[in-house]
Amino acid sequence: MPEELVKQLQPVNKSANGFLNSLRPLETNTLYGIGEFLFEALHMPGHSDGHICFYNREEQILLAGDHLTRETIPYISYHGYGNENPLSSYLDSLKSMQKMKISLVLPGHGPIFTDAQARITEILHIMKIG
Repeated sequence: MPEELVKQLQPVNKSANGFLNSLRPLETNTLYGIGEFLFEALHMPGHSDGHICFYNREEQILLAGDHLTRETIPYISYHGYGNENPLSSYLDSLKSMQKMKISLVLPGHGPIFTDAQARITEILHIMKIG
């Protein structure tokens, strides 16, 4: 969550302030140990302004969260703050993801899958972009 948004939310949700104050930002393009592998944090906005995917280049594993799933397209909407065109950001993120070598996708919802490039192409085609 962007630091500025954390500050904006503090007066609104006092019960979560302890949690919000304990958050530490992830740095994009930084490696993080997850289990026995190192994953790079990649900023992939669209579903949310601060959406992060994690990618292991050696094994070509993508921890996709809600950004890329087999069965659905993520909910994308402008919420009155932040990015004014989250759909454009999502499509740009997918186009950059098209350039990645991905052998396994672990999404936040639905089944694990191995045909990331086909799924990205399918979503772009649905959106009349690809």
